[in-house]
Amino acid sequence: MQPKLPEQKHTPKGIKAWCVYCEEEREFAWDDRLGTARCPFCGITVYDFYIRQVNGLWHDGNMSRFERTVQKQGRRWKSVKAPKKT
Repeated sequence: MQPKLPEQKHTPKGIKAWCVYCEEEREFAWDDRLGTARCPFCGITVYDFYIRQVNGLWHDGNMSRFERTVQKQGRRWKSVKAPKKT
């Protein structure tokens, strides 16, 4: 999957951030297993380079602030489990 970068930098608002793989603004969800925020549609985390670059989520406080906001909102990532082999 190739990331599609927008024309300009995006500023996250609440739990919404630009997903470069879905090519639109998405409400991110919290993944308890990984301990990070993820796009609920494509599953990419906020640790992806292009997600961080477009949304300005670097370690200057913006990344942890966005993750705390997503975690507090209560939206949870629902992972799909692979079927058991019999």
